[in-house]
Amino acid sequence: MKPVIGITANYMYDGSGEYREGIGAPDQEWQLLADDYITSVQRAGGIPVILR
Repeated sequence: MKPVIGITANYMYDGSGEYREGIGAPDQEWQLLADDYITSVQRAGGIPVILR
């Protein structure tokens, strides 16, 4: 059985960073996580779960 590994994400509110332009909706909240963290857990044999 593979272990389930929780990974915390960064919180961002619409307009507070570079990711706003061209994606999402006005007043949208974001949970951001670099794909490297997810890939690393998978390669190590785990199941990644993004925690809010």
